[in-house]
Amino acid sequence: MSSESLYVGVDLSKRHHVAALISTSLLGKHGRFEDCPTLSFAQSRAGFEQFYAALTGHAPPAQIYVLVERTGHYGAALEQFLHEQGIAVYRVHVREHVSRSKTDKRDAQALAVLLYNQIELHIPVLDKTQRARPIVPPTPTATLLRGLVQHRQELVREATQRKNQLTSIADELFPELEQVFRDVNSASALALRKAFPTPQAVASADLLALCATRPYSRPGSRALATLQELASRTIGTKNEWRMRSLVTEQSQLIVELSLLNTHVAALTAEIEKLVRADRAGRILLSFPCVGVTHASVILAYIGNIGNFQTEAQFKSFCGWAPTEFQTGVSFDYSVLKKSGHSMLKQTFYLITMATIHHDTRWAELYQRLLPTKAHYNARKGKWEGTMSIIGRVAGQMAGVMYTLLKRDAEVLASLKEGEEVPEPELYDPAKHFIGKRAQSLHVRPPVLRLLEQAGGE
Repeated sequence: MSSESLYVGVDLSKRHHVAALISTSLLGKHGRFEDCPTLSFAQSRAGFEQFYAALTGHAPPAQIYVLVERTGHYGAALEQFLHEQGIAVYRVHVREHVSRSKTDKRDAQALAVLLYNQIELHIPVLDKTQRARPIVPPTPTATLLRGLVQHRQELVREATQRKNQLTSIADELFPELEQVFRDVNSASALALRKAFPTPQAVASADLLALCATRPYSRPGSRALATLQELASRTIGTKNEWRMRSLVTEQSQLIVELSLLNTHVAALTAEIEKLVRADRAGRILLSFPCVGVTHASVILAYIGNIGNFQTEAQFKSFCGWAPTEFQTGVSFDYSVLKKSGHSMLKQTFYLITMATIHHDTRWAELYQRLLPTKAHYNARKGKWEGTMSIIGRVAGQMAGVMYTLLKRDAEVLASLKEGEEVPEPELYDPAKHFIGKRAQSLHVRPPVLRLLEQAGGE
C-alpha cells in the first residue's frame, strides 16, 4: 500500500453514490484524471464497506480525503460512516455546471480534482464558495438539538396556520368577537368559542355559563354581557349550511391547536434543559437578550465551532458578512450578503434588535453609528438606511460569540486525561465589549442640530 494521500470526490444521490479516486501515482499511471478509477456503490452497509475497501486499497484511512457537495441529508449516513473509519471529510457548495454533458461520473471527477488541487497542489482558490472545508462532527448536544429545534419550528409554523384559520372563521362567523377579546385565539376566547361556537349560542346562553368558560378572571362579566348584546345583532353569516361547516372546522382546529401547543411546550422544556447544561449554551446565554430559543438555534445549526477556522467564516455562515464592491473611485459600496443560514440570520437579527433596545452599551454603539452610516428623514421624522448599522452590530456580536466559543473549545482540547475541567468563560461586557461610548443615548438628528445652530447665531 502506498503512503501517499488519496483524494476522492463523491457525487451523492438518494440510493447510489459515484466516487472518483485521484492521487499522484494514479495520475502518473493513467496520465489523465478522466482515466483514474471510479466506482458506484449503494446507500447501504454493504455498499459503504465496498467503498471503504476500495479506498484502503490505495491509502491508509489517515491519508484519505473525501469531498462531497452540500446536498441536504443524502450524504449524512456516508459522512458518519467515514468519520467512524477515521477518514477526513470535506464539503463544498453545489457547483454550477457549465459543461453540456453532465453525468454523475463527471461530477465525482470534478470534485476529486478540486480537492486534489487545493490540498495536494495548494492552488489558491479565488471563489470562496468553491473552497473545500473540513467537516467536524457536531457535538452530542448539537446533534440532539438539531432534531428538536427543527421539529419545534415545524410545530410552531403549523400552530400559526391554525391560528390564522381560526381568525378567518371568527371574522366570518362572529366579527364582533374582537371587540371584547383583543386576541380571538387567546385561551379565554378559544374556551368560549369551543363551548358556544356560534353567536346565537352566545346570545342565548346564561351569563354565568359564559363566565364559567374563562380560565382566568378576564374578560369580566360586564364585558361578557356586552358580548351577548353584540352576538344578538351580529353581522356574521346567517347561512345555515355555511355556519355548520364553520362550526365543524372551528371545533377541530381548536383541538389541533391545543395539541400543538402542548407539544411545543414539552419540546421547549426539553430544549431548555439541554442548553443550560451545555458549556457552549451557557456561554451564549450570558450575552444580553439571548434566550434559550436563540441559543438552541445557534448551537443546533453551527454543529461544532471547529467547523469555522476564522471569525469571518462564522459570520458568513450566520448571514452577517458584508460583500464589498470597488472599482476605481466611482464604484465603491458594501451590501449584506444574501447567503448564510436563514434561521441563523433571522435569529441574530432578533437578538440584535432586542439588544440595541435593552442593553446600554450596545444601544450607545448603535446611536453613535447613526449619524455616520444612516440619514435622517426630517419629513418622516425617522432615520433611514439603518440596516447597515444593524449588520455592523450583529457582526460584532457574532464575532464575540465566535471568540468565546472557539477559546472554550481550545481549552477543552488542551486538557489532559484526569485534569479538572474549568468553568467556561462567559460574556463580560466590561471585558469583551468593543466600542467607544457615545456621549448620549439621544443623538439629535443632524437637521435639528443645524437648525439649532442657525437659531443661536
